[in-house]
Amino acid sequence: MVMDGEDVKDEEGMDAEGVEDEELKETILAALRAPRRGDLEEILASNLAAAVFAQPLEKIRMIFEAFLLLPEEEQILIVDDEGEIERIRQLYEVAISLSNTIVEGHTGTVPWSFSISSADRYLCHFINRIWQFWNTEEWHLFFDEVRKADLNSEEGRRIWNAYLRELARFLCSGFAPLSLINQVQSEYIVKVMPYASHILREIFKRYITKETWETMLSIVGGRGRVKAGGQP
Repeated sequence: MVMDGEDVKDEEGMDAEGVEDEELKETILAALRAPRRGDLEEILASNLAAAVFAQPLEKIRMIFEAFLLLPEEEQILIVDDEGEIERIRQLYEVAISLSNTIVEGHTGTVPWSFSISSADRYLCHFINRIWQFWNTEEWHLFFDEVRKADLNSEEGRRIWNAYLRELARFLCSGFAPLSLINQVQSEYIVKVMPYASHILREIFKRYITKETWETMLSIVGGRGRVKAGGQP
């Protein structure tokens, strides 16, 4: 440990200030960085390698899952904001719910993992379209009110949040057409994929070595399996 006011010398009496800045920077970075090998690195690499070959919705889920596997002190290094960590948790829950849609003929049910009373806090991250999902005079009036809502006002936000909760309720009612559920899934993918890709790049850059990544890609992609004729 270096004490204030002490001159630092190496064993041969040479001044430690002679150490090059670049070497010092590399030492500091190595100390702050999570271990590049071990169980955590392999788990993260496995998750992200599987995400590469997954369908878009599953890809997003796997990326957020990898992020949530990190210790809390590491998560904050990637997003630098506790509010963003909560946002990722919420988007992860939405991805799980949409992935587990129950299909019955031409309709489906989205089994939300959160309560309808808080659904607006989850759907607000990616929904900005208005779907008219009930066809009665009362609901027509409600949808007209939503379209006219000023989202910069407290009343407008109240109306919009009410709409998001009603949309979530309809999507888990068993009456939602598959076409609507597919549109909501598409909206989620289009809005969230760029953000998930950013998280993937940050995890990869900080925690996964090239060697581990190539190994996991080979395993998950099937290139590590023995081919016909006995050749690897």
